[in-house]
Amino acid sequence: MQPYIFKKQIVTLGIVTTLLLITRNFSESLFHVFLFYTFIVISVTFVPRLRKNVKYPMILHHLLYGFAFYFPLFFFDFNHSDSANVIASLIVGLFIGTTLYLSKIKELKYTYSSSNIKAKSPMEIKESAVEISANLFQLVGEEVFFRYFIINILWDDFSYFAIGISALLFVHTHFINRWANKVFTGISYVYHGILGIALGFLYITTRSLLGCILAHMIFNFSGYYVMVKRTALSFRKGNLFDDY
Repeated sequence: MQPYIFKKQIVTLGIVTTLLLITRNFSESLFHVFLFYTFIVISVTFVPRLRKNVKYPMILHHLLYGFAFYFPLFFFDFNHSDSANVIASLIVGLFIGTTLYLSKIKELKYTYSSSNIKAKSPMEIKESAVEISANLFQLVGEEVFFRYFIINILWDDFSYFAIGISALLFVHTHFINRWANKVFTGISYVYHGILGIALGFLYITTRSLLGCILAHMIFNFSGYYVMVKRTALSFRKGNLFDDY
């Protein structure tokens, strides 16, 4: 059984707290980034344990887990709707997502093969709908936080370094995920880093999140495939990733 709290998560909380104290004195923008990132780390670290100890609907669990990504929307408004190039954003997002997805050829071969044990754990239709909806909720939240919030708030002070900071925290969030050791490999983090940088440039160029969301969805497509395949096996019992 997976642990509910990992050492790397506690270490991250300590590091982020230290960065809060340091940046408070010389960079308001970085301070805000680490402040709101702290909420995400707290959510990733403690919400799974909360779900274990307090039984509540799974959909509420996903909302609690992913809501921290949307926190900055209540405090900041970087409105670029007048200058957003939506069509270009979608076209380039389609290209980025498809290119990165197809470049993971070895991983895709395993994902779509009969030897993929992740696809052999059945999932009820209702559960599948909840999981896919939750995935999309968090995916959009990640784009809101890492592209819309971080890049906008850091841009005036750090210019293109804001994209690097955004991508680094994007990768790190996946690293401290409870299932990271089961789902991700070293190359997975490389791909997430490339995705984070590419989407950062896409956002700053078009000022639209739609292309970023589309690219991110395509990048994650194999995960949706696995959930659909598991749903087809729902006449069996058991769930590989449900140990609550």
